[in-house]
Amino acid sequence: MNPATQRYDTTTRLFHWLSAILIVGLYFYHPSTEHEVATLDPLVATLHISIGALFLLLILARAGWKLSGNGRLPAPASSGEKQTILRNVTFRVFYIAMIAAPVFGVLLAMTTELDYSLFGLTLPSLPEGLLPYGFMRSLHGFSADVIFYLAVLHTGTALYHQFIVKDGLLSRMA
Repeated sequence: MNPATQRYDTTTRLFHWLSAILIVGLYFYHPSTEHEVATLDPLVATLHISIGALFLLLILARAGWKLSGNGRLPAPASSGEKQTILRNVTFRVFYIAMIAAPVFGVLLAMTTELDYSLFGLTLPSLPEGLLPYGFMRSLHGFSADVIFYLAVLHTGTALYHQFIVKDGLLSRMA
């Protein structure tokens, strides 16, 4: 059977599409951190933190599923050796960023003196100066940017395979 037309199992497809929905939601529904902490909307920040924590749990479950040997298909036959290596490296970086962004985000919230909550539980504040707000904001923003750009690359690659290479790759996740 052509690897490009093999279909992922239901659990893997569910993890994929829930992750995609949460990534898009978190990207468009986030507090602006370009200004001082005091100007952040607490409701937006609290919802973003809670959804980000849910995303982290989803990604950890997804990674566990994948590490247990599930949810793996070979690269399409239309991919050469270099593309397969690039694919594997990209997915590893994607997973690292998807774990790092919410961890840095929760730590970012804990660097402020404001009371943010995670599903209604108030997050403790870290001792002042332990992790500077600007540093944590940069780490969280950088890892979120990596997710965004890799998601765009991932989508573009899938569309390239579907419409240019025409190997039916999109059917694997449908």
